Amino acid sequence: MFMVMHIFKQVAGALDYAHKQDILHGDIKPDNILFDQSGRVCLTDFGFIGILRDVKITKAGMSFGTPAIKSSEQCRGLKPTKASDIYALGILLFELLTGQVPFKVQTAFGVVQKQINDPVPSLREFRPDLPEALEQIV
Repeated sequence: MFMVMHIFKQVAGALDYAHKQDILHGDIKPDNILFDQSGRVCLTDFGFIGILRDVKITKAGMSFGTPAIKSSEQCRGLKPTKASDIYALGILLFELLTGQVPFKVQTAFGVVQKQINDPVPSLREFRPDLPEALEQIV
């Protein structure tokens, strides 16, 4: 649990700093988290979406990012926001705690449909040993 909180706290700090600079990440997932030699967490791949004022959806139905971490708004084709990143941060914490993303289906389309239509499953369904307060945070 200590390692999960260590990673989460540093990713959340990096994201907070980026948002204060009006920069979105748009693809917060384990693949974009690296560790330096001292064990410090580095959030990478900020070039994916970029500076908030420059974000544009170029064509209806065009999609960016990893389906498993997209907010329902993004799945509907709406412009990503800071809230989209916060949602993805919650998905990251869910994955760090359970070892899987909340919606595990065979196709990207299936994941998108779940993100739009279904609430995130209970964290305690997968890890009943975790405190209810942690589920509320996620």
